[in-house]
Amino acid sequence: MITQHPGPILEVTVDDPDSLQSELTSAVDTVRAYAIREGRHGIMMTQHGYASYKVFVSPEVPYGLTKEQPLWR
Repeated sequence: MITQHPGPILEVTVDDPDSLQSELTSAVDTVRAYAIREGRHGIMMTQHGYASYKVFVSPEVPYGLTKEQPLWR
């Protein structure tokens, strides 16, 4: 499931591990379109749990790049 927040910030949460990659790809593609229109920042993907991620445009990531950062252990 993808939940959209303002910004855009997309929250991806899945119950089925088989759907994780397709949901993340969809979220990154959506945020990438926004980042390209803006033309200033890259994409950050933070992992908050085994099947919980947030994908968003971040000023900490150079334009044209996507960075993944785990925030759980």
